[in-house]
Amino acid sequence: MFLKLLAKIANELRKLRIPYMVIDGQAVLLYGEPRLTKDIDITLGVGVGGLPKVQSVVQKLTLRILVDDPEGFVHRTMVLPAIEKPSV
Repeated sequence: MFLKLLAKIANELRKLRIPYMVIDGQAVLLYGEPRLTKDIDITLGVGVGGLPKVQSVVQKLTLRILVDDPEGFVHRTMVLPAIEKPSV
């Protein structure tokens, strides 16, 4: 399941030429030792100004943003939490 979602995310980010890096537990699963994790952490090579592009990827992949004020949250934390709708 995670590999399929990771492939979809990577494909959309590449289309928009947004640099990215899979980090944390999923990276360990792909390149290291297996461990239990239920999230995907991805670092993007864009600043806050790239948020509209990132939101377009989230929308195209039918992910749901988990905060009420994405712009404000990203400005404060540099994080945009989202979830895959079918896994809710």
